[in-house]
Amino acid sequence: MIAFWISGTGRLTSKRSFVAPRGGCQTVHLDAHDDTPTEPEDAGAPGAVPGGGRRRQRMSAPARRAAILAAAQGEFARAGYDGASTASIAKAAGCSEAVLYQHFESKLDMLRAVLREMRQDRLGHVGGADGPVQIGDVVEGGLRDPNALANLRVLLGAIAMGQRDAEVTDALLEQFRLVREVIVRLIRANQAQGTIDLDLDPEEVAWLWQGVFVAGLLRRSIREDEMAEGALDAARLLSSLLAPDPDDREAS
Repeated sequence: MIAFWISGTGRLTSKRSFVAPRGGCQTVHLDAHDDTPTEPEDAGAPGAVPGGGRRRQRMSAPARRAAILAAAQGEFARAGYDGASTASIAKAAGCSEAVLYQHFESKLDMLRAVLREMRQDRLGHVGGADGPVQIGDVVEGGLRDPNALANLRVLLGAIAMGQRDAEVTDALLEQFRLVREVIVRLIRANQAQGTIDLDLDPEEVAWLWQGVFVAGLLRRSIREDEMAEGALDAARLLSSLLAPDPDDREAS
């Protein structure tokens, strides 16, 4: 068991302890397999156990880390990096700040981890389908993704933070590079399938794909209206422009 000394108005003094500014301390225990603290509760409240505690929801360390990351991503999207606090992240994750600091060294460390998780999600979204996927379908699916706007807000905050932290910049560049590699492979697969002109440079086409996607998301982030829906029409137009000329197909 690990013990923390806290009070209802205690302050965080280190990664693993609280100090109460005025009398009356309480011991809060963490189970070896569950890092969620048992908070004091009215003995007569539902779910209360003798001694004034409450039953804990057991959560493994990987599950707790994932919950903190999800909460951090949500807070970064809602309030921006500077506006999000470790207290608000811990509250959203359902844990204390002491528990949060068992998994991450700092708020900046959480941002780096969130960027890594977002990169894996994007790679899965773009490259996880069976067989060649039409680029227009990928763009349209991404623009309709309910999580896309939240991810965009996190990325915009990370870009600003990158001016102060080289590791964040490196994480953003790595994310861009890996996602772009998947896009280029997708374009080449479409060319082999005969849905994109073979004379087009996949690297240049990738810029078009990303341009429509990012511009569409930026416009949606301002207001979701009829004009924002125009990005979907642009994606369909892009697909038609990239298609081989029917006359060239017949000639070949």
